[in-house]
Amino acid sequence: MFRRVKFRFIAPLLAVAIGAGAFTASPALAQFRGGFAFLQAVENRDGTKATDALKDDATLVNTRHPDRGETALAIVTKRRDTSWLRFLISKGADPSIADRQGVTPLMHAALLNYVDGAQELLDDKAPVDQVNRRGETALILAVQAKNAAMVRLLVKNGANADKADHIAGMSARDYAKRDDRTGQLLALIDSKPDGVPRDNSAVFGPK
Repeated sequence: MFRRVKFRFIAPLLAVAIGAGAFTASPALAQFRGGFAFLQAVENRDGTKATDALKDDATLVNTRHPDRGETALAIVTKRRDTSWLRFLISKGADPSIADRQGVTPLMHAALLNYVDGAQELLDDKAPVDQVNRRGETALILAVQAKNAAMVRLLVKNGANADKADHIAGMSARDYAKRDDRTGQLLALIDSKPDGVPRDNSAVFGPK
């Protein structure tokens, strides 16, 4: 009898406490739902829903996927969608936000040889030498994928060809020397910012 009375007394209190907790968590829960809905709109190419979501909360533009950790900027970069890329950048998307593996939108562009997208990201101040969890830069990934146009663009934008990764302790220059039989990538790495190869030969006597 005592247990029943005790339960009847406690049950309403638990209901009130749970209700209060739900009320307290509602803003965070609403933002989570709003962010997930925004990412779905981006994935579905639904510009109206994406725009409406950002009108309600501009910070949703940098929402990270709950499983993959990638942002909308990464999603549109992977599908090589320049129109959406420009739209998100105009809304304040941060190109430095990486996914759970440390991969940034610029790194995705480097792997895909998506030069137009990479240029948009670099114009938006994407960190050119940011590394993923393996210590790989966008330039290392571009060299490994033998994406010459991307290598040229990254070098032009100041990418460090001598920054080594964490896995093999090798840099973009090292990978180019090892894997590029044509020597094209190494020549691009050694080129000046204007794209003209540097003259590394010794100079003797007066000019």
